Amino acid sequence: MVNSAPEANGMRWNTRLFKTTLAMALVSVILPVSLVACAPGAVKHNNRGNSRFAEGEYEQAITEYQLAQVDAPDRAEPYYNASNGLSYNNTLTANVYYGVYMSEVGNMVLRQNNASANTYFGVRVRDSSWVTIENNLISDNNDGIYMELQCSNSTVANNTILDNNNNAVRVDEADDIDILNNTMTGNDYGAYLWYSSNVTIEENYARFLL
Repeated sequence: MVNSAPEANGMRWNTRLFKTTLAMALVSVILPVSLVACAPGAVKHNNRGNSRFAEGEYEQAITEYQLAQVDAPDRAEPYYNASNGLSYNNTLTANVYYGVYMSEVGNMVLRQNNASANTYFGVRVRDSSWVTIENNLISDNNDGIYMELQCSNSTVANNTILDNNNNAVRVDEADDIDILNNTMTGNDYGAYLWYSSNVTIEENYARFLL
């Protein structure tokens, strides 16, 4: 689910909204059998979405989940599956706090977005896992990308991170983070790590101003 408040924030994800509904339904994201009682079209599209997601075809997966929502609008599963998906080709600029904020999410891909000129963070990720941030332009924020508090198994790759006041990428109390092949220029620091472990930083290009 995406909640947008353009004047104060950019885009926000939080999976708590789904927990009560899913607990009552006793479902799992990866179990297509949970939609058996629905229309055949919903089952077909949801299962196709799961297959596309597993193959890394995130845009196609989102399309299939949306078709499943049309066929089964009262079921929580297609909405939950779609929420663990993709943010693609958005312009998220000049917000009071951040361009993108993710909290307690998993299996999220943030790709080909412009998160620039936000007061605090271009992208902020908190307590989330299996997040991929790739091929984005992130510039003129206080911090470019900020991953904190139990983030894990996530990748920051192939981004252009320019002219942020403090850090291009900041990692606080997070584990198993890969920072790969990013261009970081004009920031005070490239990658800043604090109380984190198993962080890989490879093949990044960095230039700094005096």
